[in-house]
Amino acid sequence: MLYNFTAGPSALLLGKWMQKSFHELDPKNYPLSVCERESDNGFYIVRERGGGWHRVGFYLTHYNDELYSKTPSLHIDFCDNVLAIKDRMRATNTHLVTYKSRDSLREYKNVPLNICYKCLKLFKEKISINNHGMTFNDFILTMEENDQYRCTQTDENGYTLNFSQISKCYRETKNYTCEKCGYKPNDSSFYHYMHTHHIKGNEKTNNKRSNLLCLCIQCHASVDEYHTKMFSSPDKTILLKQFIACKASQ
Repeated sequence: MLYNFTAGPSALLLGKWMQKSFHELDPKNYPLSVCERESDNGFYIVRERGGGWHRVGFYLTHYNDELYSKTPSLHIDFCDNVLAIKDRMRATNTHLVTYKSRDSLREYKNVPLNICYKCLKLFKEKISINNHGMTFNDFILTMEENDQYRCTQTDENGYTLNFSQISKCYRETKNYTCEKCGYKPNDSSFYHYMHTHHIKGNEKTNNKRSNLLCLCIQCHASVDEYHTKMFSSPDKTILLKQFIACKASQ
């Protein structure tokens, strides 16, 4: 009997493993000691073993949320609020974090954090932006639209070394909804079927939002002849079949 690798739990795991080639970012947090200050730009990054890197914010993992009536703030710079307590902070490459309340002693997971208003003020002094509020995803994407701060180093395939984070942040701002066909996964375990596509394919280092699209794998595969050929390999064919089955079941 031949096992059908395009269906069932094994198919989902296989699909996620193969999807690593499409720049999936693993949400993580780190001690600040492993972070590096990016030259003289004043923002922090974490380098990965494979050569890639991503930007991080930092926050208190234990916080008096009831006393202050809010969740911890996500810091993107060393404002005066954190200079004295940075040794108690962890760095994170995503705005969804886990923290423990020092008041109720409860642990909260996947909590979205807002950027510290003092850090945001410092950021706006460095980069001229018009919007009053900003999420962590906005921060990451805005950095790529500034020639002084954007990443220009690339991997062997021509993508910037921080593209996994760019891709995740952009897809989150689009609520993981395909900008071509309108498909949206009804389960987060299927988010890996959503890709970030460069409109100008010969400009993979151009990660400005105007050059990006959130596409389901099926629409991504049909963008043009080059993508159709790229998605015709055996592993990509399996992913496409898995996606079509998931889409039909919604």
